[in-house]
Amino acid sequence: MENRTEHLKKATFLGCFSIFFSILGASMTFPYLQERRDNLGCDALCFGSMQSARSGLNLIGSFLVGRLSDKMGRSNALWIGTISSLLSHIINFTGSSITAMWISMVPSSLLNQNFSVLKALFSDYTNEYAGSEVDRATCMGRLGMAVGISFMIGPTIGAVLLGNYYQATAVACLLTLISSIFLFYLPMPHLKLKEVQLNSDDNSKKIDDSFSAPASSPPSCKKRAGKVKGVNQLLSLLHMPAAKTGGARLLFFMRCAMVLAFSIFMTVWTVSLKHRFSFGAKDHAYFMGWIGLCYAISQGFLARWLIERTGGREGDPTNILLVCMVALGGGRVLAMLTHSLPVVYFLMAGVIIALGVVNTSISSACGALAGADQAGGLFGLLEALESLGGIFGPTLGGLLHRTHPEAPIVAVVVLYMLVFVAVWKFYRKTIVLGAKFSDAHSKEAPTSETNMGHLKERRNHLKQS
Repeated sequence: MENRTEHLKKATFLGCFSIFFSILGASMTFPYLQERRDNLGCDALCFGSMQSARSGLNLIGSFLVGRLSDKMGRSNALWIGTISSLLSHIINFTGSSITAMWISMVPSSLLNQNFSVLKALFSDYTNEYAGSEVDRATCMGRLGMAVGISFMIGPTIGAVLLGNYYQATAVACLLTLISSIFLFYLPMPHLKLKEVQLNSDDNSKKIDDSFSAPASSPPSCKKRAGKVKGVNQLLSLLHMPAAKTGGARLLFFMRCAMVLAFSIFMTVWTVSLKHRFSFGAKDHAYFMGWIGLCYAISQGFLARWLIERTGGREGDPTNILLVCMVALGGGRVLAMLTHSLPVVYFLMAGVIIALGVVNTSISSACGALAGADQAGGLFGLLEALESLGGIFGPTLGGLLHRTHPEAPIVAVVVLYMLVFVAVWKFYRKTIVLGAKFSDAHSKEAPTSETNMGHLKERRNHLKQS
């Protein structure tokens, strides 16, 4: 057991260091992005269009790369993301026009989905080394902490130690290469490799049997059969039984509601800070550093401790999630009402810690619900829904504010109340019990597609007992 625990720690730390250096390099360029846009003549319309395009590309890429990682392996998807990120940095370093800036955005926004792929990989590790749900939450928390710390210190290092955008981009290329070193030593779970191979061979056999033309067929028939076969392989990416379960639907609803609440809140939050406390650029930098620190502590240490204390070794986070929903909704309302800056810092620390616990629980539940053949796609769907909420949320917040100045805050409270009720009514029934059965049944049938077929029968048995 101790040997398995050590292997789990080593594997997760390698993944965390890989994503840390990758995001650290990208975040070092943040202090110089506005200056670069100004120098290239990118106005507000240009910037807004780029943000929308980036969200749209991420919306497509998160699901596509996630499903590709299910089909062709996590390692290949991680290397695609790392190479695309390096390519974007190189284009930014060598280009000096708005066109180059637009082109550089495409590879990383579309293909660099390493964060969600690593979530799926860490879920595979937990299954490989027979970890508990608390261990799964710990792995997800470490990954979130690595990302939070890199976002927290990257802009500061870039602004203090580097002189301009080109120096920051050159360092970003170097750190991306360092990230690939950790990726090179990252182990792939044996169960995952075996399962992908079995599923790939089985699916290929089915496709060949269904769409192969007889040897005596004319060339036109063989060509048509080849096209149908290719279309069928493409459609197989969309076949995800795990996404149709009640637990997955609950996670989708939670993610959509929380992203909408955040986006709506942000439309009035920054304006409120400036109105109440005359926040400037330096004040925002200090505040974001505090937010990043709280989120890293929450993901890295508090999430596991709170889930373990409230849910035991079985890792049922229902009670702590209900507390977190109260903290997320109530904390934001109180932070909007107070005129004391220390109180704002204190309240937002509670909000961010609650957010870290919720995100860790969602990632852990996502990995528990889906088998290794669908985990990447399910994580990708969650990321896609987050991008979708980020596209429509700010517009909705602006429309609500135009209706009434207090309407955005009311909408935030209503959304968190809906999530509270959904967690209270359905989380244990659809996720905790469903994930337990899925883990137990995976010894007989490794894919989640088989697990879901017996889930309803198992739930009825649990209710009777």
